[in-house]
Amino acid sequence: MLDPAERQRLFIFQTPITQPIFVVRAPVPWHLSKKRAKEFCERSLFVSSQVSLGLQQLWCQK
Repeated sequence: MLDPAERQRLFIFQTPITQPIFVVRAPVPWHLSKKRAKEFCERSLFVSSQVSLGLQQLWCQK
Protein backbone atom coordinates (compact mmCIF):
# COMPACT_ATOMS: atom_id res chain seq x y z
CA MET A 1 0.00 0.00 0.00
CA LEU A 2 1.82 3.05 -1.25
CA ASP A 3 -1.09 5.49 -1.03
CA PRO A 4 -1.31 7.03 2.47
CA ALA A 5 -5.04 7.75 2.10
CA GLU A 6 -5.76 4.11 1.25
CA ARG A 7 -3.72 2.90 4.23
CA GLN A 8 -5.64 5.27 6.52
CA ARG A 9 -9.00 4.15 5.09
CA LEU A 10 -8.16 0.49 5.77
CA PHE A 11 -6.67 1.26 9.21
CA ILE A 12 -3.21 0.05 8.19
CA PHE A 13 -0.81 2.06 10.29
CA GLN A 14 2.39 0.19 9.64
CA THR A 15 3.48 -1.79 6.59
CA PRO A 16 6.00 -4.61 6.79
CA ILE A 17 9.56 -3.90 5.75
CA THR A 18 10.44 -5.42 2.41
CA GLN A 19 13.09 -8.10 2.69
CA PRO A 20 15.79 -8.67 0.08
CA ILE A 21 15.32 -11.64 -2.21
CA PHE A 22 17.97 -14.29 -1.65
CA VAL A 23 19.13 -16.48 -4.48
CA VAL A 24 19.85 -20.05 -3.48
CA ARG A 25 22.02 -22.05 -5.81
CA ALA A 26 23.82 -25.33 -5.80
CA PRO A 27 27.42 -25.51 -4.57
CA VAL A 28 30.02 -24.77 -7.20
CA PRO A 29 32.58 -27.54 -7.80
CA TRP A 30 35.96 -25.96 -7.09
CA HIS A 31 38.31 -28.82 -6.26
CA LEU A 32 39.38 -29.64 -9.82
CA SER A 33 40.08 -26.02 -10.78
CA LYS A 34 42.15 -25.52 -7.60
CA LYS A 35 44.11 -28.67 -8.32
CA ARG A 36 44.82 -27.57 -11.90
CA ALA A 37 45.89 -24.10 -10.76
CA LYS A 38 48.24 -25.58 -8.16
CA GLU A 39 49.80 -27.91 -10.74
CA PHE A 40 50.23 -25.01 -13.17
CA CYS A 41 51.96 -22.90 -10.52
CA GLU A 42 54.26 -25.77 -9.57
CA ARG A 43 55.23 -26.31 -13.24
CA SER A 44 55.42 -22.72 -14.45
CA LEU A 45 56.55 -20.49 -11.59
CA PHE A 46 60.17 -20.43 -10.54
CA VAL A 47 61.97 -18.68 -7.68
CA SER A 48 65.08 -16.86 -8.87
CA SER A 49 66.23 -15.49 -5.51
CA GLN A 50 68.31 -17.74 -3.28
CA VAL A 51 66.94 -16.00 -0.17
CA SER A 52 63.33 -16.59 -1.25
CA LEU A 53 64.10 -20.21 -2.07
CA GLY A 54 65.74 -20.72 1.35
CA LEU A 55 62.78 -19.13 3.12
CA GLN A 56 60.37 -21.35 1.20
CA GLN A 57 62.30 -24.49 2.12
CA LEU A 58 62.47 -23.39 5.76
CA TRP A 59 58.71 -22.71 5.75
CA CYS A 60 57.91 -26.14 4.29
CA GLN A 61 60.14 -27.94 6.81
CA LYS A 62 58.41 -26.48 9.87
